[in-house]
Amino acid sequence: IFSALTFLLSLHSLLNPGDVRVCAYPVVIIAAGEEELDAIHAAGLGDLEVLFRSDPMDRIVPRVADRTLREWRYIRIRVSHEDELKTVREEMAQQERILHDQVDELRAVNSRLEESDMRFRELFTENVAGYALHEIITDEEGRPVDYRFIEVNPAFERMTGLSAGEILGKTAREVLPGLEPFWIETYGRVARTGESIHIGEYSAELDRFFEVTSYCPSPGLFATLVLDVTDRKRSEAALQESEERLRLTLDATSDGIWDWDLPTGNAVFSPRWYTMLGYEPGEMPASYATWRSLVHPDDLPVVEKKILEHISLKEDGYGIEMRMVTKSGDYKWILGKGKVVERTTDGSPIRMVGIHSDISRRKAVEEELAERHAELAASYEQLAAGEEELRANLQEITAKELNLRISEERLLMAQRIGHTGSWEYTIETDRIWGSAEAFRIYGFPAVEGDIEIETIEACIPDRSRVHQALNDLILDGREYDLEFVIHPADGSPPRVVRSLAVMESDDHGRPRTVTGVILDITDLKEKEEQL
Repeated sequence: IFSALTFLLSLHSLLNPGDVRVCAYPVVIIAAGEEELDAIHAAGLGDLEVLFRSDPMDRIVPRVADRTLREWRYIRIRVSHEDELKTVREEMAQQERILHDQVDELRAVNSRLEESDMRFRELFTENVAGYALHEIITDEEGRPVDYRFIEVNPAFERMTGLSAGEILGKTAREVLPGLEPFWIETYGRVARTGESIHIGEYSAELDRFFEVTSYCPSPGLFATLVLDVTDRKRSEAALQESEERLRLTLDATSDGIWDWDLPTGNAVFSPRWYTMLGYEPGEMPASYATWRSLVHPDDLPVVEKKILEHISLKEDGYGIEMRMVTKSGDYKWILGKGKVVERTTDGSPIRMVGIHSDISRRKAVEEELAERHAELAASYEQLAAGEEELRANLQEITAKELNLRISEERLLMAQRIGHTGSWEYTIETDRIWGSAEAFRIYGFPAVEGDIEIETIEACIPDRSRVHQALNDLILDGREYDLEFVIHPADGSPPRVVRSLAVMESDDHGRPRTVTGVILDITDLKEKEEQL
């Protein structure tokens, strides 16, 4: 193939340009690309046979090429007259303009194809999804046993850590010796059947989670689009673990929890929110309307006003007591607490969360205390009415108290002089009270109130005998009159004492107290020994 224009110029040098004659020898020109224009010019030189063909353009844009470009055309032009030659030239000029337009259009199409190819390459290179093209490898029986890497994009390299230079042309088992058979079997099915798949799997070899879409571009090949979802999977696992912990916390708590979506009125109620009122979890729709229908009609206006004040004033939170009807029809006292936790950019509330606490028992106690308070108030009025009488008796009582105090002082003095103390043992509490002289004999300072009997018995060496005598008095009513030695708690010399006691019973005849006296007979015993 050579330039038709060069050939025609050589031919034209042998002919007279102004002489229109038929060339003795036909000329056949094979033209491609822009050489169609040369062929058209050649037709004006004489009796030519021109053969047109444009394979590249015919292959790329069939819709544009006209019949001159679609197939081989055999054109025989005979020019024997100047008028006929003029007509032919005009027709050929028209064809030249058409071809010019077609060439321009073809160039525009080629430009668009180049841009499209460039965009595809950019998409292939910059895509966040990993892309890889593979060739499946089978055994003699046609079963997939491995596959070979043919092409991968940068995203595939980033998410797998496998570089194209290291893996292209190699098999999967060469690159990943520990590759699970699952992947080879799955991709083998895609390459064999043409079936597309979408799967999510964990690769132990790479320690990553992948979502893979695989399809068959041609027999024996399969392509994969891979997304690394490891971070999402781990976040989901962490969320699931957090939700499980929350569920366990909700199951363990005695409070009901609610989450209210204000724009829709929908809500989420925890199981305890329902069971607190005697309902099964989910027995009623979780919504603001449900909650509203359960609040006591007398309490509802106050509660809703409190909620609206919280929303409008943007307070930190609110708490209010209300009555809510149970499944059995009774009312329970509930302490409701809540807070807006999410607002729009203009401050409008869109989400609230809170808790319900059952305070029925506390309210019952409060009501009982209120009743007692009322009773006490009534009693106080009665007492106030008798206040004058009390005042009248006050001086008498004061005088009696004075006399009693004088008597007590005289008794204490007499006990000190006579080395005699008094005591009282309360059986139910196992504690003992003693007079000042009784405690002095045992080496203790005078105290108000009673002390444990073991404190006294610790000063008695022969404790078992003394304790047995006390039990015999309580259980069998035997006489209690003992002499025994004590070691005073303050470290003073041992003393010999005599203790006498009687038992007192309650109205039902049950032993209640043992009342007795203790005498310090140490001096008496020393004089007896001297005699």
